[in-house]
Order: sequence, then structure tokens, then C-alpha cells
Amino acid sequence: MLSKGGGQLMPHKTTFDDTAGIIMTHIDGIADAAEIRSVLKESAELSAANKCNRWLLDLTGAKDAMTTLDFFELPKFMDGLGKTVGIPVHRIKIAVAAAVRTNEHLFAEMVSANRGQNIRVFNNAPAAQAWLLSKEEKKVPVQRSR
Repeated sequence: MLSKGGGQLMPHKTTFDDTAGIIMTHIDGIADAAEIRSVLKESAELSAANKCNRWLLDLTGAKDAMTTLDFFELPKFMDGLGKTVGIPVHRIKIAVAAAVRTNEHLFAEMVSANRGQNIRVFNNAPAAQAWLLSKEEKKVPVQRSR
């Protein structure tokens, strides 16, 4: 599918893998906030239709154009999205595969954990999928100011 993100068409494909029981998305091109929100919306709709709570976002072929503020706002977006499609977001397990795991990704994990969401970033898709299929519900340590 092509979506309009950042003023240009971004190729991505979101499907439900019924064998693995995972909503799979692969993004090529620039992954900006608009593109990620579009993908998350598609994933939520597929998740509700297929009663699937495991999502894999493969960004290994994409150029990350998300800002720290974009990462900070994603959990709030997910809360609203969950209410819209009737999915409790704290029950969704999301693995993100990125070519390089950055401090912003770690920040996104922490902010998501603080909102009760289970999101983890990996530097390859096989590791991300293995975590999704595991029983592990690893929560990122919550950083609190002293």
C-alpha cells in the first residue's frame, strides 16, 4: 500500500500472518510520524478484525525520520487508537525491527512502558518476531526522576 507521509508516497505493506498469528508491516522509504500513525491505524484495524494482539513493524528498509517528540507522543496516539477500534492497548505486544537501535528507540520503549504499553525495539526482524512469539512480556524499566 502507498500512503502519503511527509508530502510523498511511502510504500508499506501490512498483512495478517495467520500462521504466526502476527500483524506484519514492512515499510520502505522514509518513516515519519504520519507514516507510522497510518501503519499503526491499519495494524489496529487488522488486529481487531483478526483478534490478534501481536504486531511486527519492520523498519529495517526505512529511513527513520521520527523526532524525539514524535516518539513521546506515540503512546498517547496508541491509547486513542485502541479506544477507536475497541482494543485495550496494554494487551498488544509490539515489536519494532530497525536497522539501528537508537537512543530515541530506547526512549520510546520507556515512554510506552510508563503508559502500560508493551513495545520493544530490535535491530533485526527475526529477533523481533522471536520475542513476539515468546511468552516473555519484558517491560522496560521505568525511569523516574529523583
